[in-house]
Amino acid sequence: MRISTGLIVAGSAAFVVFCLGLLASDGSLATLAWVNFSGDALGIVAVVTWWLMTARMSSLFRERKRAWILMSAGLSAYTLGNIIWSVLETKFGVLVPIGGVADVFYYAGYVLWIVGLCLILMKVFFIQRPLVGAVIGSLFALGTLSFLGIGIVSSIGGWPPASVFQYGFVVMDVIILSLILMMNIPLVGTQNQMTVFWLILGAAFVAWVVYDVAFAVLTFYGSYFTGHPVDLFAGVAQLLFVVAGCWRLHFQEVLRGN
Repeated sequence: MRISTGLIVAGSAAFVVFCLGLLASDGSLATLAWVNFSGDALGIVAVVTWWLMTARMSSLFRERKRAWILMSAGLSAYTLGNIIWSVLETKFGVLVPIGGVADVFYYAGYVLWIVGLCLILMKVFFIQRPLVGAVIGSLFALGTLSFLGIGIVSSIGGWPPASVFQYGFVVMDVIILSLILMMNIPLVGTQNQMTVFWLILGAAFVAWVVYDVAFAVLTFYGSYFTGHPVDLFAGVAQLLFVVAGCWRLHFQEVLRGN
């Protein structure tokens, strides 16, 4: 309990600092760095929580643990993308650096999450491996085609490709949220302790979808800036990642104690 409590405290502290940065944001380099790096600190706490949660899972369920490793790696990739974003903005002065290196890690994060969730669903619903492979392949193709299609549409319409490109991430968000909702289907109406974990995780991705949709719209019209009020949804999502991971850590500690 000490570990999970400490992580909750660290995540909450980083979230409070992040919110204060949003309130103080005035477009200066100081507040820009404040918002960026406090958000990164919150993301790092989430990553540490998830890797601890994954490391403490029983090795008896190797395939299921492999799925959690993929999702932890996905969260790590996304957080690394955020750190790259922060460095590009604060050190190199590239304001709103979309369509660059950071997006490569964001995309990798989404793909890892989708594959990991599909593997877990395979175990929960006892789906055959070939079918899971087909589902993962179809989702990956859908995500890739959404990016390509958005690029083509933006070039035809004369819209800024980098900003329109963000709608591809919204598609990936919706896919992930749908998979998490599927995970909740067999848990509804049961006394399973993991129901709380999946509900918190679902809430995290709801906040993330709201953020990504707002971000896509704002960047399309050129009105987004780091420290915008919509960033609060990204912070809430990161905090919920911490809470979900700590809930599972606590649950694992209780099981081990019993």
